[in-house]
Amino acid sequence: MEHILKFGQFFDLPYGKDFIIAAVGNRAGICRCVGNWGDELGETRVFSVYPADGTPINGGDPVNYERNADFDNHYHDCDEYWIIFQGSGIAYSAGKRFEVGVGDCVATERGYHHDFPIAYEPIGGIF
Repeated sequence: MEHILKFGQFFDLPYGKDFIIAAVGNRAGICRCVGNWGDELGETRVFSVYPADGTPINGGDPVNYERNADFDNHYHDCDEYWIIFQGSGIAYSAGKRFEVGVGDCVATERGYHHDFPIAYEPIGGIF
């Protein structure tokens, strides 16, 4: 079975099956996440965080820490995981501050605020 993906699309591979990646374009990235996710996976997307041009905007709940990125301090009724594949910066999760970069995972339990207020350079991740 062949799958051709466009920018921002995802494909869930069947567990325990072999697969071959036949070609990858110059803007493609592959991230294989393995785990016991259950029947309800939720939404998965690529996200970006950039240093703001001018005064950064926080469209979420108010915070009193410094920011240079347009990201919103928010929470969900489910757990959320960010896997960073590009860049570095400062993330907040459940009131704790973390310096994060490529290869890091930020895990936030449902009901807790999380934010990405500082981008030292453009950040790319998946959630």
